[in-house]
Amino acid sequence: AQDYTTTDTDIGTLLDDPAAVEILERHMPGFTTNAQVSMTRALTLVSLKSFAPTMITDEALENIDADLAELGGK
Repeated sequence: AQDYTTTDTDIGTLLDDPAAVEILERHMPGFTTNAQVSMTRALTLVSLKSFAPTMITDEALENIDADLAELGGK
């Protein structure tokens, strides 16, 4: 399976993987439970950054990518 990344993996794919959801919540608390998150499923985290720069920081993206790499895109 292909590894998940914040650049290439759409948010919907990440939300459908419980392990990825745990990673997102660790670095961006409240993101996966936000009422508007369903509207972001087709986007990537990197593309969404411009809309939510206070939640999706460069540091958060780096940390999420590092944790997703450890998942190995099961």
